[in-house]
Amino acid sequence: MSGAVAVGIDAGSTTCKLVAVNATGEVIASRLEPASPRLEEQAADMLRSLLAGLGQPGGTPAVATGYGYDHGTWVPLMLLYPDADVPVVQIAVQPHLGPAHHIALGKALASLREENILVIGSGSMTHNLHEFYSSDLPPDAAALPWVASFTEWVHERIEAGANDELVNYRTLAPHAVDNHPTDEHLMPLFIAIGAGDSKGRRIHSSSRSGVISMDTYVFG
Repeated sequence: MSGAVAVGIDAGSTTCKLVAVNATGEVIASRLEPASPRLEEQAADMLRSLLAGLGQPGGTPAVATGYGYDHGTWVPLMLLYPDADVPVVQIAVQPHLGPAHHIALGKALASLREENILVIGSGSMTHNLHEFYSSDLPPDAAALPWVASFTEWVHERIEAGANDELVNYRTLAPHAVDNHPTDEHLMPLFIAIGAGDSKGRRIHSSSRSGVISMDTYVFG
């Protein structure tokens, strides 16, 4: 799941470049595709309407230019679409506004699914880089107990549709702060929950070096 959602507001330019590389760093795909200004503005309009209707903080959504892709966007997309042949728009997360805000953002974007537009919340289920780099565990090491217990807690609530508990994960989930010292890398999950408007289903489960959980869910 790092903190990026592949649809929305934070676009790089009027054209976007997605570069796929193999394990040795060799470029295997590089292509320019239209970034779809229509989609950028459509997503921004949806979020403007949402925030105005709720009277929520969060500023006025607008299309931003001059930014490249976050690694949370291009890493999963180079695996999903190695030919880099789909237009992509990023949305910026606002971690200081919390999970409920991001579920509301996802709900505002939900109708994009009816236009065959895929909403992806990308990051990792756990994200403590200090522990990752200091643990000195091999890449295939099993998840450490404090990582596994948090991952399983989230899994049970996603598949139960227990969004009220997920929104309060920071106080309810075991080892929440250990797994997410800061909130931003989990916020894309809540946008996906809102956009999917259904219980989630786990389609992949793995961990890296005992610390980074890479569980993947589909919604809707």
